[in-house]
Order: sequence, then C-alpha cells, then structure tokens
Amino acid sequence: MTWSALELLAAVLQEARATLDASPERVAASTDVGARTIRRLEACEVANPRVLTLDRLGQFYGLNTTLLRTLVSWRSLSAAEVAERLRGMDAEMAERVADEPDSVRVLALRLARRTTDPESPAMRAMVMQVLGLRGGAGEEPQQELRDLVRDVLALDTRRRRLLVQLARELRRSAAAGPLPGIDDL
Repeated sequence: MTWSALELLAAVLQEARATLDASPERVAASTDVGARTIRRLEACEVANPRVLTLDRLGQFYGLNTTLLRTLVSWRSLSAAEVAERLRGMDAEMAERVADEPDSVRVLALRLARRTTDPESPAMRAMVMQVLGLRGGAGEEPQQELRDLVRDVLALDTRRRRLLVQLARELRRSAAAGPLPGIDDL
C-alpha cells in the first residue's frame, strides 16, 4: 500500500491514541484540541493541520512533534517521495522494517515514537510516571531507565501490549510472594 504524508500523519495519531486506549473526548480534555478535530485528523480530513494542534497532540502522546510537522510539510509530495524521505531519516530502521507489511507506515510510526530529546520535559515526565514517582525536585531517574522508556516507545503496539501484560504478571507474581523452593536458588 502507498501512503501519502497526511495519511501517515493520520495513522500515527490514530495509533498513538489507540495505544493509550483513550477516546477523542479524553484526549481533547487533556490537550485543548477538540474531539472533532482529533477525529478529522485521524480520518485524514484536515488538509493543513495547525502546528499548535500537532504540538499539543504530539506532546500528549509522547510523539516526535518535529516529525508530525514534517509530514504536514510533505503533503504535496507523492507517496513514493514521502516513503523515500522517511527511509532517509533512519536507513538502519528502514532496513529493519523493510519486510513488514506496510513498511512505510511502520517506519513512520517508529520514527514518530522517538522523542527528539530524551531530556525533554515530556520524556522526563513520562519516565517519572512510569516509575510511579510524583516528580519532586531532584528525583531524576537513572539514564538506564530513560533509555528503557525510549526503547519501549519505539516498540509497535502489539509488542507494547505484550510488555504491559508481562509487567502485570510480574507485579502479580511479586505480590503473591516467593515460591517455596524456587526463590531459594
């Protein structure tokens, strides 16, 4: 399948919202972007999305807002040109996803999940949330944990859901206490 730049933008935004399992109304309440606008963006019905709208949604979803803006700027390019430019953004990643169905879409999703700055306030807040910290001053997570969160964000939706299931199972297992004989090893 070929994807225009705006179709890729719509797919990225739709996937990001689906990953959070959030309704357009819930996202709207947190971003000051109307639910109708969110639906129209995801349906590829907005020819020229506003930068502020993209920035708010990108920050809420933890997406690379520069990529979102770039996709809009490529709206007049052919699907082949868009695909080539995306591949040029990260040749190594493009090669890794080349055999996947809809490889251009997968590449756009993975590139969008990369934040531009691992030290950004959005990334720091996300790490703190994942760690269950309340964000007091000086509570900086270790670099290893920031890297882990960045790696999780680069996963596709199916793998993220599997990781969430694994984390739940580990928490249940830890809450159940040690297994006799096994935990003594």
